Amino acid sequence: MILAGCNGDEPDVRADVPVIEAWIDSGGHPAVMFTSAITPDPEGGDLMDKMIRWGKVTISDGEREVVMTGARSNDHFPPYRYFTAEILGEPHKNYRITADYGSMHAESVCYMHEPTPIDDITFTADSDNDTLRSTTLHFTAPDDVPAYYYLTIRDSESTAGSLPALMGCKEATVAGEHVTIPVFNSKQNYKVEHFVAQLRIGQSAVVSLHRVTKEVYEFWRAYDDAVMFSENMLLGSNASLPTNISGGLGVFSARATSSKFITVK
Repeated sequence: MILAGCNGDEPDVRADVPVIEAWIDSGGHPAVMFTSAITPDPEGGDLMDKMIRWGKVTISDGEREVVMTGARSNDHFPPYRYFTAEILGEPHKNYRITADYGSMHAESVCYMHEPTPIDDITFTADSDNDTLRSTTLHFTAPDDVPAYYYLTIRDSESTAGSLPALMGCKEATVAGEHVTIPVFNSKQNYKVEHFVAQLRIGQSAVVSLHRVTKEVYEFWRAYDDAVMFSENMLLGSNASLPTNISGGLGVFSARATSSKFITVK
């Protein structure tokens, strides 16, 4: 997310612009990654200097407010996050986060919908490669359309958290309609290894269908486009991504989540 806070066309962007990546799942606890935006600099710099380790981050569910604890987290990048076990995600609540450090202040409010169940995840043989499978997630659109979704995927062999699946954004507009989303691996352009989008036979993963607000959906759709069409997240976009963060950049995703463990066959 700190990479998405860049803007290559404006080298005079203030370095004290906060960048937030935050999420809370239904049935899960919140997490916040709090950094400052990167200003492209020909002399370079240490990305870790953008991590904010001593900020004050709070979350409220409308009934109580909790100050979150900051700690190192090697399962995330950058490797630091704020967390609390005192708040549990519940549908039909508005969640509010605030983040403060020095002169920086950012906040966001996000509503959590009711989760949409996953009907099935199916596999189809790939005619060009017998070790890969075309994978598709199926669900039924809820009554209160339009409804907005994005997918995340977590490889069971990795200790890292879930990551946005490539091309995993979908808008459902017809109540009761059968909806499908292709399931691909997550792509991170800062990684140097060869990327394979399709899932391989024998791969085990947790696939999650997140229903989110339109604002959150628009962020992840723009993020997906940036990853698809750019080889470098630092320089691949002429404008910052859409945001639901007041006073900063990034996204706070209150996610109504349904998950399914799969082994690709």
